[in-house]
Amino acid sequence: MNKKRVLIVTDFFTPHWTGIATSLTYLIEQYSREYIFEVLTVNHTNKLPAREKIGEAYVTRVPYQLSVSRAKISFLLLPKFIQMVHAFDVVFINSPNTNILPIVFLARLFGKRVVVFHQGDLILPKGFKNWFIERFFDVQTHIACMFSQSVATYTDDYAKHSRILSKHLNKLITFLLIPKNNNIETSNLPQIAEQKKLYKTIFGFAGRYVEEKGIDVLMKAIQRLIKQTENVHFFFAGDTTRYEKSDYFTKYAELKKYVSNLGLLDDGSMNVFMKDIDVLVLPSQSECLGLVQIEAFLKGKPVIVSDIPGARMLVTITKYGYIFRKNSDKELAHKLYLVTQSKNTFSQYKKNVALLLTQTTYDSAIRTFIGS
Repeated sequence: MNKKRVLIVTDFFTPHWTGIATSLTYLIEQYSREYIFEVLTVNHTNKLPAREKIGEAYVTRVPYQLSVSRAKISFLLLPKFIQMVHAFDVVFINSPNTNILPIVFLARLFGKRVVVFHQGDLILPKGFKNWFIERFFDVQTHIACMFSQSVATYTDDYAKHSRILSKHLNKLITFLLIPKNNNIETSNLPQIAEQKKLYKTIFGFAGRYVEEKGIDVLMKAIQRLIKQTENVHFFFAGDTTRYEKSDYFTKYAELKKYVSNLGLLDDGSMNVFMKDIDVLVLPSQSECLGLVQIEAFLKGKPVIVSDIPGARMLVTITKYGYIFRKNSDKELAHKLYLVTQSKNTFSQYKKNVALLLTQTTYDSAIRTFIGS
């Protein structure tokens, strides 16, 4: 039987560092035996090869001409899409996507199956310009979902609260994407090993250093926590050079004894990071899921997560961690303190995690979404 050919159209793809890109590598790793994947994306640095093979998929990149917030706009993507689309059976659009509406219309015009994988509503810092960008994306994405055959995301919880997905529940499919390479460890992180000798509990945070990810809330919680116990250390993994310019490590300089910044980590180093910490903290204000939670679960680490749609579901289902009220540094500090008193609190729920992360649980949904 001939494999279906799937063209993934995405604004971001590896080596871009966000979960919205990483998720696609998980998908390709898991299902390359059943589908032939190719990726069409924007060259977010304009320094990467125009075409190369990464893993099991060929990646075509077009140079960008304009930056709007974190997005890179390329006027060459649509002509390249028209050139490529004839060779594929399915067009898989990774959302948010700057070209989602014209891509959907063109794909339908050429008679292709169109699916939209929505990884979160666009949320930008406050201001009229960003408000306008958000609403422009909303209108485009809403219409695109109307004209697609299927729409997918990670959880029903997020979908029901999403500005976009809540209007398309009739065609919604949900599934998780599980990494296969979580045992690959490319380097050690001696900083964590050294601190583990000095401190009883090691917490980790991994993500973009932006307000949306709740770093201020976490820093304030740490201030509260060390008044109760100083036997803790926090490691942050992420890129400090992009997006918002707030310098959290200067703003909370008094916490430098308790907080270390590891910078942006590659996949192998991230696996080491998850292995070496005791608990992952996800204090986000908005999150479709937070793939770092799956990475932590795979390494047997519980998660402390804010009570927001999408992100809270993994801990709600498995009980493998704590949930705290969004933006409450006081409640987060309390949950952190509880962990310092007993790191084995969640061991009885590990079996729930193993069940949740069984890939075959999602096979049928993914095949339905892409098309079998």
